[in-house]
Amino acid sequence: MATVELTAVPITREGLLKLRKRRTLALAILDLLQRDLDTLVKRFFSLVNEADRVRGELYDSLSEAYKLLSEAKAVLGSKRLKELSLSEFKTVFDVKVKEERMLGVRLISVWMPSMELAEVGSPAGQYDIFDTSAVLDEAVLKARDALRLIVKLAEINASIDGVVRAMQTTRRRINLIQYRFIPQIDNMMKYIESILEERAREDAVRLRILQGKRKGG
Repeated sequence: MATVELTAVPITREGLLKLRKRRTLALAILDLLQRDLDTLVKRFFSLVNEADRVRGELYDSLSEAYKLLSEAKAVLGSKRLKELSLSEFKTVFDVKVKEERMLGVRLISVWMPSMELAEVGSPAGQYDIFDTSAVLDEAVLKARDALRLIVKLAEINASIDGVVRAMQTTRRRINLIQYRFIPQIDNMMKYIESILEERAREDAVRLRILQGKRKGG
């Protein structure tokens, strides 16, 4: 499309001026895209660091949950713990997802998910607390904490995917303008300038010939 538009430019001073304006506009867009890319790169590394932090917290929560579960097993016995695990529990959580626009990006749209763990009921409402052990309650609570972190980590990973796609799209646009569109404009400008210079030389030659004829006449 860019090539078609450039070839339609007339080989005149006006056409050359039009190309210069397009080049200035292309450079301005290129600058905006580069700023957007810088913003995306910063956001990407921020999300990666946040994912590492949440992943560490998740590992700690799961480790603590398994430790507490082992203690509950020792207190209640394997059979009782298995009976509890096979009991029919009501759904105690749901994940609500909404999308938010990433701020600071002008030329591209980046939608990032926001996930929230909506809990219904409480651990104590799922089994008889008088027939179990307090350590089991602690294990369940720690497991619920781990579940929240899992949802948070999924949100961050989805955001990272969105930012990476936006980075790839922005980089393609930058490359298109920087390595294709602007060089096409430069080549067309050089071509028009060479044609105009050649015409100017021909006009100068014709003018000298005409002046010579007038003097000879």
